[in-house]
Amino acid sequence: MTDTRLLSSSGRQNVSLSLLIAHSFRVGLLPDQAGGSPLLNHQSDKLKFVGQKYMAQIPESLNSKQVFSGRVFDVTVDTVREGDKTYVREVVHHPGSAVILPAFDDGTIALVRQYRHPAVRYLLELPAGTLNDKEHPEAGAARELEEELGLVAGRMEKLSEFFISPGFCEEKMWLYLATDLTETAQRLEEDEMIEVVRLPLDRALQMITDGEIEDAKTIIGLMLAAPRIGLTAFAPDYPAV
Repeated sequence: MTDTRLLSSSGRQNVSLSLLIAHSFRVGLLPDQAGGSPLLNHQSDKLKFVGQKYMAQIPESLNSKQVFSGRVFDVTVDTVREGDKTYVREVVHHPGSAVILPAFDDGTIALVRQYRHPAVRYLLELPAGTLNDKEHPEAGAARELEEELGLVAGRMEKLSEFFISPGFCEEKMWLYLATDLTETAQRLEEDEMIEVVRLPLDRALQMITDGEIEDAKTIIGLMLAAPRIGLTAFAPDYPAV
């Protein structure tokens, strides 16, 4: 556990953003002490019933046609029936990914900088990679950590799992905090060209606000990991992005 006395005041303030977002999710999504949801209590009974109805009934997939098969993902065009409505969705099929936040004993973390062609820029990200066939996410996280950074974790803690863009892609990411790190050797794939960047966690959090970190999985990982590795203060005046 990082000694919070070594963290700067700005670093301790930065974690407030993660706590604020977590609080925002809790308000309206988790029951309050009276047993209801503050967000839904003011809604009509009809709206509540409609929401429960649609959550209970999974729409029927009528047809699925594969239109692309690639090295990393496939694409299908699916026809779906939901109630009395029928519609078409283009779906990216992906086996899922493991994301790792490596945290060192001195309060620093490791990110990777690499060129992302769809974004047409270099991005600073948490190390991550596609899971192999039937690979457990934690095993995939350990493999990617060693391949990309040349590190082995004595402890791997799952922080979250989430869909990255469920409007068109089925990919799910599993996020892990890696600690008790030991150096080995990188084993990069032929087309992997990355720069390892090691920096204090509070600096990484500030880079989110400054717009220097734009990758969603990295933002999620930094915010969820901060309270676990020493950044616990909450400052209501934390600046928005």
